[in-house]
Amino acid sequence: MSIFTEIDPSQWVAQNELAFAIRDGFPVAPGHSLVIPKREVPDWFGATEAERAAIFELVDEIKAGLDLEFNPAGYNVGMNCGEAAGQTVMHLHVHVIPRFVGDMPDPRGGVRHVIPWKGNYKVARPAPLARGGDDPFHAHLRPLFASATQIDILAAFVQDSGITLIEQELVSAVERDAHVRILCSDYLHITQEAAVRRLFDLQSAYEGKIEARIARSWETSFHPKSWQFLTPHGGSIFVGSSNLSYAALNEGIEWNLRLDHHLDPYGFSVARKSFEHLWEKAQALDLAFVRDYQERARTELEHSGVKKFVFPPGEVDPEPDPIAIKPHAIQERVLGALEQARAEGHRRALVVMATGLGKTWLAAFDVQQFGRSRTPRVLFVAHRAEILTQAANTFRKLFPDAKTAWFVGDQSDLDGDLVFASIQKLARPEGMQQILAQSFDYVVIDEVHHAAADSYQRLLQEIDPGFLLGLTATPERGDGLDILGLFNDYVVDEVGIAEGIEIGRLVPFKYTGIADTIDFAPIPWRAGRFDAATLAEAAQTQARMAQLWDVLESRERLRTLAFCCTIEHAVFVRDWFRDEGLRAAAVVSGQEGDDRAWSLKALADGELDVVCAVDILNEGVDIPAVDRVIFLRPTESKVVFLQQLGRGLRVAPDKSHLEVIDFVGNHKIFAERLRWMLTLQDPPPELRKLIDSGTLTLPSGCGISLSFEAKELLKELIRAREKNAVVAAYRRHKESRGVRPSAVELFREGLTFGTLRSRGGWTGLVHEEGDSGLEEKTFEKVKDWLQELETTAMTKSFKMVCVLALLEEDALFTGLTHEGLAARSLKIIQRSPELMADIKGVKMVSEDWQGYWKKNPIAAWANSKFVSTDDDTFKIRWQLDTDDPLEAAESLVRELVTLRLAQYRARRRNLFFGKITHNERHPIIMIPRKDDVPSGEVVVQIDDGESWVFRFAKIAVNVAHPVGGKTNMLPELLYAWFGPTAGENQTFQKVRFEKSGDKWFARPVGITQNPQPDLDDELVPYLDALKDATDFQRRIAKVMLTMRGAQEDDVSRYIEGSESAGRGKP
Repeated sequence: MSIFTEIDPSQWVAQNELAFAIRDGFPVAPGHSLVIPKREVPDWFGATEAERAAIFELVDEIKAGLDLEFNPAGYNVGMNCGEAAGQTVMHLHVHVIPRFVGDMPDPRGGVRHVIPWKGNYKVARPAPLARGGDDPFHAHLRPLFASATQIDILAAFVQDSGITLIEQELVSAVERDAHVRILCSDYLHITQEAAVRRLFDLQSAYEGKIEARIARSWETSFHPKSWQFLTPHGGSIFVGSSNLSYAALNEGIEWNLRLDHHLDPYGFSVARKSFEHLWEKAQALDLAFVRDYQERARTELEHSGVKKFVFPPGEVDPEPDPIAIKPHAIQERVLGALEQARAEGHRRALVVMATGLGKTWLAAFDVQQFGRSRTPRVLFVAHRAEILTQAANTFRKLFPDAKTAWFVGDQSDLDGDLVFASIQKLARPEGMQQILAQSFDYVVIDEVHHAAADSYQRLLQEIDPGFLLGLTATPERGDGLDILGLFNDYVVDEVGIAEGIEIGRLVPFKYTGIADTIDFAPIPWRAGRFDAATLAEAAQTQARMAQLWDVLESRERLRTLAFCCTIEHAVFVRDWFRDEGLRAAAVVSGQEGDDRAWSLKALADGELDVVCAVDILNEGVDIPAVDRVIFLRPTESKVVFLQQLGRGLRVAPDKSHLEVIDFVGNHKIFAERLRWMLTLQDPPPELRKLIDSGTLTLPSGCGISLSFEAKELLKELIRAREKNAVVAAYRRHKESRGVRPSAVELFREGLTFGTLRSRGGWTGLVHEEGDSGLEEKTFEKVKDWLQELETTAMTKSFKMVCVLALLEEDALFTGLTHEGLAARSLKIIQRSPELMADIKGVKMVSEDWQGYWKKNPIAAWANSKFVSTDDDTFKIRWQLDTDDPLEAAESLVRELVTLRLAQYRARRRNLFFGKITHNERHPIIMIPRKDDVPSGEVVVQIDDGESWVFRFAKIAVNVAHPVGGKTNMLPELLYAWFGPTAGENQTFQKVRFEKSGDKWFARPVGITQNPQPDLDDELVPYLDALKDATDFQRRIAKVMLTMRGAQEDDVSRYIEGSESAGRGKP
């Protein structure tokens, strides 16, 4: 009797009159089945016609069931007849084997000897043994990390260096929804404290996706090592000698034997069950264990004599030495500025620092200097788990004894010196409430350009630490929302890409713009974006790739990042490059994508030529080895464009520069792209100058070149602009990104709004342009109040603080008691030293404070027809109905309050702008008539760090020279800053003067094309003639010219260069 006839019918998965089917006990693939005749027949040739028909009837039935259950990509159906053919059970059985993409390296040739790896004997099977040394174990693991859905690592000892080596592979795996478990031991305390903390960090940041446990080894030694990678169709396991350390994975002689499920299902099963047995017995890695392990490791290793044991080289890495970590020169400078900011009373500040210059390290160093000899209590907030784990690793190196806590996902641990929190957790009302109930010395908001989201705004509005630091590579957002306002308009220092290049912390770039083959005119443009599907279809053409190939073919093969429009486009580009003989990968989500960690490592190691991506590489990814960036997509956001550019600017050995290849098309966004490139230089040169002359002054080693066709396209895109400067800037921003700019955004660009009076002020312009969100009848109800907000006189900040208090208390339409208004107003004022100067040391809400507040701003607003202060309640006299769009009205109020406070802070901060004009001999600087403008000879530090003496006269700076010199060098300085057009008509050029402490600073800003002023052309000659007139002559002329139709503000700013009168022709 055969073993098949002994099988209980309950185990049959199908049957008919003459045959039955079972699942194979040693399956080659999931669902592997056998179809067997009920009569014991030795082989196919002994079966009757009826039995053969019954067998194939069941083959069809089994196949239909497997299609539903497993959805395989193909099948092997076959049999062995006779011992020589491999038959081991002499009872006919037909194999039905589902096949899946990727379960064999090369399926060609079918399945010989039933064993898949023998299907094509010309293709070598994976090496059964990893030997280490010149056959590093990590090379065997990398492709398995990239494909596994379950990763289980068993290591007796774990070192920090090992986690650093595989961390990106772990993160990449969990981003593909893989599940990771790491089991190590506390045997002899060889597992590093730092490694235990890193495991805890990963488990915390990727809750539910990465788990770690500890095998306690009080009674016996613990030495097992196994690396297990599971897929839906099987998997591979290594059992051997490699622990989780850099040496064991990359350098040491380590033997690790491979078990593949389809080759040795029994051995595979034993290894799996053994891991599960150890996992179930192990202790969860929780915060209590981390802290206990840290304490036990230090005390026991000092007193037990274990340190006398000699471990193999590389088995134990030295703990990092925090003393050896020092800030570099740029970080030193910013740290000094942060100390100065706190000395001046600032309790929150923004640092703008280009990607690659060490923002996270800067924050850790500043926490260190803030705390002096103690560890301050720190909250670090970010929007991505990867950023949080990197930050935790950085801070631990400076604060090795600090307690770490995680506030992410379902974890709500706040019992730590260093608390790492995700903004997603804080977005939940209960999460925000828990955080706000805590007291922190220092708060860091990383990648703060995300901070205009409601959850960030609420946090920044309510939290009150000793110091709040915002970090970003760019404070701009594509939607125009205000970031600087959240930090009291205070940027403590800005280190851009240009400066990073000049000091050698970033590499120079060489930009090449080529004309795109895509006609962008018919592609839908909505809300500042192209329609993705239409754009991708237009981009996926052989002609476009052939044009790129013409550029690449004559150039050196470099490690390249190609940014694409969509996932489908990235896969298309990858496959096109592969067809041309390049080694390419696509780092995108979905089944067609390649593993991110493997692809980036292969690119860095020179095993790949090109990695194609969409947005996945914008933030939190460090790939210094990239030599070339290709923009195959019309990136609509300046933030994203500069982030993607920054991926290639990192310094690396033997890397001289970054090559940038960009497609320039017939759409206005491409003119903006070039402007973004030009803003890397401070001051930014004019785009028209680049197009017309092809010559520019850029950071050292950088270059921009445009093909003839690209220049012609750009010339068409730069059209004549609206005469009013504010309107022109408004429309340009709106056209380029699909949303309008905010008022404070244009104010920070150097624009003022006096020329908008005829349009009803800023909100009048917004409504006129169709962007207010209000119907005409509703706008009529609120426009007078909005104009009052925009124009009301302010000798102090109090009026705007009152309205902001209503906004922060969600009481704009309901009102607030005088007591509540006073309390919230004080909280707002205490966030800003410029506003604190208005209240002369009031530090707590008391009867006196409430009385003071009632006598001042409340009383001031009481005289306005727009505000009611009856019944001890401060309330706006709205004329709105319940069906009016209150949210849109509130948004406009908030925008104006933000603008007025930004303007007020600028005045209090000893900040002003001087306009560049011409005195018929050479350029000079016209200065506004303000109380805080210095007079006489003043030492000023210019943008390159040199100290100059500026001579401030009544309305202008006509003379300046380096300290120690006597010859007037002002013209040379202005020509160096602004080029040969300094001070000429049709230019808009300014110098920003700002006082910090006892020192004045000056730098050039804003060299964009300036529209014609709102003046009749016939008046211009009269105004030119009055530039050197006496004050009396000017006063008479202003009256006469105003009577002839000129706006008084326009005459004032034209003649006097008054900053307060508006922006116009110098």
